[in-house]
Amino acid sequence: MAIVPLAFGYPLALLIVLALFRWVGERFWLTTLLLYFPRALLAMPLPLIIAMLLTRRRRWLLPTQAFALWLIVVPLMGFEINTDKEPKPESTRLRIFTFNVHYTARSKEFLRTLEQADADLVLLQEGGVRSRRNWGRARDVKIWRQVTLNFSSFSLTTQAEPSDALKTSFNA
Repeated sequence: MAIVPLAFGYPLALLIVLALFRWVGERFWLTTLLLYFPRALLAMPLPLIIAMLLTRRRRWLLPTQAFALWLIVVPLMGFEINTDKEPKPESTRLRIFTFNVHYTARSKEFLRTLEQADADLVLLQEGGVRSRRNWGRARDVKIWRQVTLNFSSFSLTTQAEPSDALKTSFNA
């Protein structure tokens, strides 16, 4: 007969976890630990409880587990269905295009893809005029000059140090 308290206790425990997340948050070490805990693991008891309900013929308690599943998926894991067809007028769109070019940046097909991406920010790896392995030929410099003509702001950083990327300036 322990299945009935378990069927009601599991969704109740999930409600308590939700309340702790909402009103305690990171102010207590246990809730901080739970906040960074994989939330999908909170669903581990669910199949076991459902199996126990079905084997003991307590189908009338299955809606409690449906509620528990909803608690896990929607408020705890943040599932949300986006019904907006168009972005709101006050929203800002930022499209980022990232690509490891290696040898492909020498092709005109790559330049077409880059132009069709309609990106606000383009990040290219392993590509640059001064790279010893891949670049440095006159044809490569010509292609990169064509790229600079097609974009309103362009900067080429060929250093391997991440701090050098911070020194990059953009022309608006």
